[in-house]
Amino acid sequence: MSKFCENCGSELVEGNKFCPSCGADVYNKSSDNVNNVINSPEKVRKLITQLSQKNQTNAIIWGAFGVVQIIIAMCTITYYGFATGIWTLVVGILNVYSGYKDFTYSKELLKKPVAIISRYESATPIVIALIYNLIFGGIIGIAGSLYEISIRNFVLNNKTEFEQAEKVAM
Repeated sequence: MSKFCENCGSELVEGNKFCPSCGADVYNKSSDNVNNVINSPEKVRKLITQLSQKNQTNAIIWGAFGVVQIIIAMCTITYYGFATGIWTLVVGILNVYSGYKDFTYSKELLKKPVAIISRYESATPIVIALIYNLIFGGIIGIAGSLYEISIRNFVLNNKTEFEQAEKVAM
């Protein structure tokens, strides 16, 4: 497992007391452990933090839309009957659950950034959510899917850095 300088992000050679690129002290004199070393360069840490924040925003979007859909479904069921509003209710519950999963994932990312690429490589789950929201949940679900697509693009545009983070986390 490679180590990187906390100061400049350059890869360190085991046993070095100073970073070969910037000269920063990377050796802790009080013990034999490496100090000022992180498992990934600063850029990768920033990208993981950004991805975590994007997932938190996505969780809020899906959760809020889900709650609105549940309220609409309850009103529809009250005034027009169970069969009319049941699908909107189901989609609303699915969207609240999606929000919960995204929020949980945003916290896990900061602890151990694994399976980032595999989670976003396929657009199929996003398209499925878009379709069932459009058909059963109304227009409001489209915004969540569009934001999810922007997160996917962010991950794919920074694929090399996220692959590096996954290797370091393992």
